[in-house]
Amino acid sequence: ALGRGGSIEGIVLAPAGQSPAGTIVAVSRGDGRARTQRVGADGRYRFDHLTPGPWLVVRRDESIDPNAISSEETPRGFDPSALHFNCEVREGEVTHHDLNLAGDAAPVRLLGSLQVDGAAPQHFRVALTRPDGVRMAEGRGQDPGGVSDDGTFELAAPAPGPYRLLFEIAESGILWSREVELGPGRNTWSASVRTGGVVVEGLSANEGRPVPTLFLLMKTEDFEVVAPVVGRAGERSATLSPLPVGAARIRRFTLEEIAAIQDFPAEQGPGVPVEVRAGETVRVSAPD
Repeated sequence: ALGRGGSIEGIVLAPAGQSPAGTIVAVSRGDGRARTQRVGADGRYRFDHLTPGPWLVVRRDESIDPNAISSEETPRGFDPSALHFNCEVREGEVTHHDLNLAGDAAPVRLLGSLQVDGAAPQHFRVALTRPDGVRMAEGRGQDPGGVSDDGTFELAAPAPGPYRLLFEIAESGILWSREVELGPGRNTWSASVRTGGVVVEGLSANEGRPVPTLFLLMKTEDFEVVAPVVGRAGERSATLSPLPVGAARIRRFTLEEIAAIQDFPAEQGPGVPVEVRAGETVRVSAPD
């Protein structure tokens, strides 16, 4: 017969002079069914009927609907060790784990700044994802998920560790990405990038519809870039902009290859080479 599992209990240890009241505590084992509790002034929390094994206890900004699967649902190929578990649940036992919000266990924050061609980027959205691609947080700019007018943004993470910083350019499908290692507390990141554009010519009448199979791929010192090539209705060309300066390659994938991709494609592989130059728009013919 199945056991009743184990429990995790503890106290939220707030920084000096602050109350833990209202802090949301989350527990997760990487199966997409995280649970949350909001603590009172005493800071105490307890989670019962937990599956034995490693668990992560963290502070969270929002509560999770107990009847829904978390937005952090585990995708195919996800390695649960990426969660950086911090306690162990045993059958029939109570594990004590205090959540220390001062010092090393303080909430993990990333304060970033991005400049594109000497100015704040326009129409950029920013997010933080796990290495496997699951989105953890949207940027806090002047718009939800956006970058502020001065190019700054703020992101929160559930725990220290490796993440991927992802910039999405509105309406283009272009993604700029890079790996970041976040430590406890406040982290900072900044980059200043020169850009250019690429026009891909000789497309089929319905290129990119319903599913893009032609992509521009590049890897620079600052970013990995994936840009889907999608022609506008009635046009045989597509404009990709802005792109960081550097060497790129335009490659066609089969639908089977696209379905098999589990990580951000870092390797360009075969395809048509193109050099993105600062302030210029380069024209290139699409591969067959």
